[in-house]
Amino acid sequence: MYYDDIYEVRLSGYLTTDPEVVKPENGAEFAKVSLATNRGWYRNHEYCSSVEYNEVIFNFKPDVKVVLSKLTKGDRIELTGRPKLRKWQGKDGVERVTPTVIAGYQSLRILKAKSSKENAETPEAHNSQDGANGAEAQL
Repeated sequence: MYYDDIYEVRLSGYLTTDPEVVKPENGAEFAKVSLATNRGWYRNHEYCSSVEYNEVIFNFKPDVKVVLSKLTKGDRIELTGRPKLRKWQGKDGVERVTPTVIAGYQSLRILKAKSSKENAETPEAHNSQDGANGAEAQL
């Protein structure tokens, strides 16, 4: 029997930007957000912390619409996606590499919305549809 290897990441953090629509030259459309993930630990009885910023791409057209309508800066989300290194050339001509996560809205959960948008689902409405936990709204 053949099994695919698992190559995914799971992130939980806060959106540092509103979703942005990007339209490259090939005509595709995708949504891009920046996610801040915090990490804390103790070293010699002193609390230390660090923040990592992750670029997340939603590149399937229905995902773009959902992300644009439901997410805003400051929302706390959790998602699962596929890691990818995106290569690009800077204005100075130097080739750069940016780690990104390619995600879909099926793997996205809004843990805490900073502010709700007009057409965002409420946790109660979603809870009655599929039995999801009332404290979190899953898209």
